[in-house]
Amino acid sequence: MKIWGENNELHMLKDGMLLRVMPWGKNSLRVMMYPRYREDLREWALTEEVEQCVPDIRIETCELKAPWEKEGVQAERGMIRNGRIQAQINEEGWICFQEEGGKVLLREYWRDRRRLFWNSIRQ
Repeated sequence: MKIWGENNELHMLKDGMLLRVMPWGKNSLRVMMYPRYREDLREWALTEEVEQCVPDIRIETCELKAPWEKEGVQAERGMIRNGRIQAQINEEGWICFQEEGGKVLLREYWRDRRRLFWNSIRQ
């Protein structure tokens, strides 16, 4: 898994899929995900022109830890802020959108049963 900033976008590459989070006008973000080596480069949605914005993009080191784990692992987290909205992507690929004051607007939730099982038997 790799997280990086490029061309005013936050990128994440995981399991052959490329995730892009980019400014979409003032105070909004656009999220696109597709296979890393896609053949069709056309963008099928949101084709209208929008105001170009320069976001703040940061990559930070954080601790990734499940509630049942005593110690976590060092991981990277990517953040992109465009005006009054911010998105964060962690090492697992989870996305969280927050407003300017830190209030969570939308947080991705999913479970990887293999990870739950693996961590439950590891001693």
